[in-house]
Amino acid sequence: MPRFIFLVALAAVIAGCATNREAAEPGPSPVAEDAAASDPHQELIYQLLVGEFAGNRGAFDQAAQAYGDAMALTDDPAVAQRAARVALYAERFDLARTAARRWLALAPAAREPHRILAVVALREGDPEAATESFLAYLPGDGDTRDQALSRLGAALAQEGDANAAMAVARGLAGHFPESAAAQLMAARVALSTGRARLALQSARAALQLRPGWRAAALVEVEALRRSGRAGEALKRLDGMVADSPGDYELRLEYARALAAAGRSGDALGQFHALLERQPDDDRILLSGALLALQSGHHDQARRWLKRLLAIETRTDAANYYLGRLALDEGDAGQAVEYLRRAGGEYAVDAALAEATALAADGRIDAARQRLRTLRDDNSDAAVQAYATEAELLRRSGRQAEALSVLDEALQAHPGDADLRYARAMARIQAGSLEQAITDLEAVIDADPQNAAALNALGYTLADGNRDLDRAASLVSRAYQLSPDDPAVVDSMGWVAYRQGRLEQALDYLRRAESLSGGDPEIAAHLGEVLWQLGRKDEARRVWREALEAYPDHEVLRSTVERFQP
Repeated sequence: MPRFIFLVALAAVIAGCATNREAAEPGPSPVAEDAAASDPHQELIYQLLVGEFAGNRGAFDQAAQAYGDAMALTDDPAVAQRAARVALYAERFDLARTAARRWLALAPAAREPHRILAVVALREGDPEAATESFLAYLPGDGDTRDQALSRLGAALAQEGDANAAMAVARGLAGHFPESAAAQLMAARVALSTGRARLALQSARAALQLRPGWRAAALVEVEALRRSGRAGEALKRLDGMVADSPGDYELRLEYARALAAAGRSGDALGQFHALLERQPDDDRILLSGALLALQSGHHDQARRWLKRLLAIETRTDAANYYLGRLALDEGDAGQAVEYLRRAGGEYAVDAALAEATALAADGRIDAARQRLRTLRDDNSDAAVQAYATEAELLRRSGRQAEALSVLDEALQAHPGDADLRYARAMARIQAGSLEQAITDLEAVIDADPQNAAALNALGYTLADGNRDLDRAASLVSRAYQLSPDDPAVVDSMGWVAYRQGRLEQALDYLRRAESLSGGDPEIAAHLGEVLWQLGRKDEARRVWREALEAYPDHEVLRSTVERFQP
């Protein structure tokens, strides 16, 4: 509600209050105040104008008070209506309640005052009173009431007090036990408030009252999924698709559920079936392309993304993902061409990826210029641009320049933890360990739950055989926060190795290797522990496979050379 649009209502009120009066001046003045004091009609107009102008400049509390004062001067229900709505918007709940009751007294058949009273009660933490008022607000006709219940459920799902919203939803559902719409409303509110089991119960109650209702069945499926019963959810959807093979939206939901369950091949099959019916549906083309990218079906992803370009729909997304695909496949020049065409919501990510592609193409200076332009054009992206520039310089071996960029960035954004962390990583690579430790400690002081900083500091200490007890404590804290992060699991293994707990180190490092999908530094660590355990053939195999994929990785090569000079 960026500004109040009261003029039409105001004109109607003034017309109703007086005929053949001269038009009011466009804004209240000291003269108007004097006139208002001696003429009730003038005072009414004055308060209405105060409310109008206060609302237009965003002074909603003042506007609510002015309309409340105006309401006391007239029996026109339109003024009470305006007073109630403005007071509710301004969160003047006492005034909103008074105005809604005044409105009801002047217009007993009006339904909206009951809605306002219900919202006030809900916001004040009184779900019982809110339920009673909502019941008075709902229309008596079944079909119309069902539509109102659906809208009401959507509003309750957005309420800040989840417990109060759920209490109201259950109260309404209990009042209409034979209404499938009421049970579905309760199910949707339960889902929105994280109560999956209650949502499942309510959705099934709706289906008992109205068998085969797709809307309720889909809520049932989602409730099953959120209850950890993904297999049952998919089985239910599978049956629904079999019963309604021509239901396009249902098949789309099925495809998404298959993808969420990790069955990417089956999900892609559903996307193919959908596109056979509607080959230019941009939602399906983009969703299918993203799934194909995620599951490694790059050729299929490319075809669907290019189709989006051909039909000139969602072109920003298509250009962005085609650029990322080209970059991942090593075609940096083609990546730059696509990424330069991506704008809209993808503009920042595309610019960052374009800089990465330029650097990969050997054009590091052009990459830096692209990032400077991004900083100049979009201050919100400045931190990301600085961090990306430093990372590209670091990868290029230009450590001093990377540190210089991060120093400049921290002068402009002194409290940014991501930049401080990035500088710590650059300092580690440059061998400035004491300064790196200082940066990491500052990040942790500001955010003790920063798993990346905890892990980096713990690993740095362990790698240098310094204060291993502290290193173990830091990495353990990171592990509690991010137990499935391969970098953290690797650090757990490396600390255990430094402390002489080789078998435990091996367990952590094998898990880290599995989680990472073949990280070369983790392979270096795993091989070293195997070697120290006397399992040298296994160590050689791990190193050999890693070197085939990453022949120039510094840590991997130096580790192998230490044990196999």
